[in-house]
Parts: sequence; C-alpha cells; structure tokens
Amino acid sequence: MNFSSFTVSKKWLAIGCILLLLSFAVIFASISLWQRSRASSVDTQGVYQDANAIEADAYAPLDPPMTAIEPMIKECLFSYFGACVQRIGPDFINTSNRYEDFAELDIPYITSFHHESSLPTYREPLSSELIQKYFPEYATVNPVPSYFTSAQILQRIAMRENVNPRLLLTLMEVFQSGQGPVLVSKRSSQYPFFDQPEGFAAQLSQVAAQLRELQLKYELQLQDIGTLPSSISFFDKKYLVSAGVSPASLAIAEFMSQNMKSRNQFERAVVVASTAKNSSNNFVELYTKIFQVDPIMNTEVAFKN
Repeated sequence: MNFSSFTVSKKWLAIGCILLLLSFAVIFASISLWQRSRASSVDTQGVYQDANAIEADAYAPLDPPMTAIEPMIKECLFSYFGACVQRIGPDFINTSNRYEDFAELDIPYITSFHHESSLPTYREPLSSELIQKYFPEYATVNPVPSYFTSAQILQRIAMRENVNPRLLLTLMEVFQSGQGPVLVSKRSSQYPFFDQPEGFAAQLSQVAAQLRELQLKYELQLQDIGTLPSSISFFDKKYLVSAGVSPASLAIAEFMSQNMKSRNQFERAVVVASTAKNSSNNFVELYTKIFQVDPIMNTEVAFKN
C-alpha cells in the first residue's frame, strides 16, 4: 500500500467525521430552538387568551338580559344653552338658572379636579378650518395663537354645537372604559373617544355634531307626532323604550350604537346603573363619578375626591 495514499485517505476520513459531527450538532440545535419556540408560542398564546378573556369579561352579556332603553340623563342636561344648573366643586353651588352663566368656571374646575387627568395641561394647534368654525375672532387676526387649551376647545365646541360639556366629558370615559383623559389619562388626549381622526378638537367636533343631530331627530319626532318610538333596534336586537325616556337619552343610546363595537359593550354602557354590575363603561355610573351628580334625577351625591 502506498503510504502517501493512506495518509490522504485518513485525512479525508477525519474531515468527514468532523462534518458529520457538525451536522448532528446543527440538527440538535435546530430541534432545541424549535422546542423553545413552540413552548414560547404556547406561553404567548396563553397570555393572549388570558388577555382576551379579560377583555371579553369586561363586556360579557348582562344577566339578566337588557330588554329596554331606560332614561340615562335628564333632558335639561343635554344642551349647553338653557341647561339646568348643577353644582360646581365641593364649596361652590351656583344659584343661576342658566348653565351658560357659569360654564366658564365649570369646565376648568372639572378638568382639574381629577388629579390624574391630562386635560388641564393639554393643548393643541388647530387647523384653519376649526379656527374659522369655533374661534372666528382669530380668523383675520395675526398672529393666531399657536395652541388652544382643552378647556378653550371644549367650551367653544360645546357652545357652537349646543351640547353640554359634561355630557362630552362623560362620553370620553364611556368609550375608554373609565381609563380616558378625564379620570386616569392612560390614553392620549389626542384621541379622547376613538382611534381616528387624530386631534382632541377634531374628535370633539365630530361627536358633538353627531349628538346634536340625533337629539334633534328625536325632538322633531316628539313635536310632530307627540310621542317617541315605543321600541327601537340596535345591533339587530329590539328594545322597548321605557316611559320617561327623553330625546336626549335616545340620542345618546343611538350615538353609542353607531360607534361601539359590540352589543355587549353597548348594553353595559346604557343599562340602568344598578344592574350594570360595576361595568367600567356605564354612562350613569361614570357621569356620577366625574361630577358627583346623578344625571337622571340631577341630584347631588356626596362630593369626594
């Protein structure tokens, strides 16, 4: 046997063994990574399932089921002009007959009373269109203010659309399940109600105009035929309209039905607070929590911060 040939063969054999060992190492490493990935996927899926379960539970079906639209707000609390008076703050009770006489005091107080709220410090620039509509005094003035505060924006839009700012503030929390800019501010004030459009003023304008249009629809029906509908359908379910329901309550209910994602979310928002089982998005509970006033009876509750 040629010694040099044997040496070459031995060298190639060694190289082959090394490559084989490397191949096995790569295979085992791949299996290990696959197992870890699978375990991680299962764990992650479990986390997502738990989160989904929590979210689903927040809007679980009511028990007993909701069958009727009940009063949610006193009619005189819907509008900015001519609204019935409510208390401002723990010490100041206004005796005026008109809400608009002290709204300028009410809005800054409410937006600053809840200490975690981001609204007192929030401000944003406005488009020329919004300035023309809500701040016409600046339309021909230079320079235009670079920013407008949340209180300025809220008051002007409430005045222009004739929708009570307390109603608008409550709906911010309803759509954010009590985690909105008024109470906790876990969500940016740029998106007080929805994910789009961007901008506190843009969303507020959209919501206020929609509410006023809906309220006017039911108000005209009441004037024309002398009665509101005896039943109404939302999310493909028919609800009775209870005695004492006003155009304001129906307008709020329809607004919610048009902008909420599910029947369960809707029902928990509009159902009578006593049967809401501490739903995080219940309108009456949140109104009472924010303003310490029952919106149905317009009666005060114990004021506490």
